[in-house]
This record gives sequence, structure tokens and C-alpha cells, in this order.
Amino acid sequence: MSKILTRELARHVIGKFGLVPPPNLGKLGITTRDFLLDRRLKIEYDDGSAEFPIWCGVSGCQPSITVLATDLTSDNYHEFCTVFTVDKQVIHGIKHIFSDSDDALFMIWNGEWKPTGLRQKLLLTAGLEQITDLGLGWIPENNYEILYDRLVEIVEM
Repeated sequence: MSKILTRELARHVIGKFGLVPPPNLGKLGITTRDFLLDRRLKIEYDDGSAEFPIWCGVSGCQPSITVLATDLTSDNYHEFCTVFTVDKQVIHGIKHIFSDSDDALFMIWNGEWKPTGLRQKLLLTAGLEQITDLGLGWIPENNYEILYDRLVEIVEM
């Protein structure tokens, strides 16, 4: 499967959640203050540690989409990770780096992380597009523990 297509689909999906580089980060989707959790994602590096913001929201329509996301942006590039579930079914994870290489990871959780096939990526993207065409409203969500564990795993990939 083409890296370019994966990158573009990942970019499209996370953009629907508001995970876009500045100047719009914090102004769209679940990245506004209403969805910012008190909890921070702490990552240990060889030369120290860093904490990153986490947002969580659930769509106000059916099917219900629950999203947990973080911004891992550094001085050199913008990086976003998100895990989300549709109707509390399968968990999807996306990690996307906006840089010269524009790397993207698009995974599905079913007891373990596996790469998402092209058909599944396209169906998911098309379904999300239909939902957002109807007007996707977000509601803050505090029940995110299962998604949090998956988010940490995606971040570490």
C-alpha cells in the first residue's frame, strides 16, 4: 500500500478531529480547551522527559465516535497521535508527523496492533466523511482509560 495514500488518509482523518498544525491547532474539533484533560502524557527520553497535552471527546451523533489524542510536536516538526473507536467497537490508531517525510502510521487494535488494510482505511475515511457532512458536534468525555493505554502504545511505535 502506498505510503503517500496512507499519509493522506491519516492526515484527512486526524484533520477531522482538529489535529492540524498551527495556526488552527486549539481552534478546531477536540483540540479546544473544552476537551483538554487535566491528565498529561509523560514520555521518558534518554536525555530527560516531557509532558504532552491530551484531549478527549465523543461525537454528538450516531454512530458515536470517541477520540483520545495528543500533540507530540517538537521544535523540528508537528506530530499527532490519536486513538478512536466507532460505537465502542474496534479501536483505530493514527500517528502522523508533519515533516519532510510526512510519516504516518494507521493501525487497528484487535487484541494487538496490526496495520490497517486499504479497504478498511477507505471505509473508515468514507464513513467519517458522511458523519461530518451531517455536522459533527463534540462533547467532552472523561471515560477514556481503555483508549489511554492504546494511545501510549501508538506513541511508542
